[in-house]
Amino acid sequence: MSLSAIASRLGKENRAFTLLHVVESRGSAPRHVATMLVRE
Repeated sequence: MSLSAIASRLGKENRAFTLLHVVESRGSAPRHVATMLVRE
């Protein structure tokens, strides 16, 4: 399921969530760029 579909479903269910975009990291990090959805 895509992030936009999950965000749409959570919005319809009136549940709190945020969409994160990691555009830069420094030091030891597993990835350089990422997008994730964080929910309750």
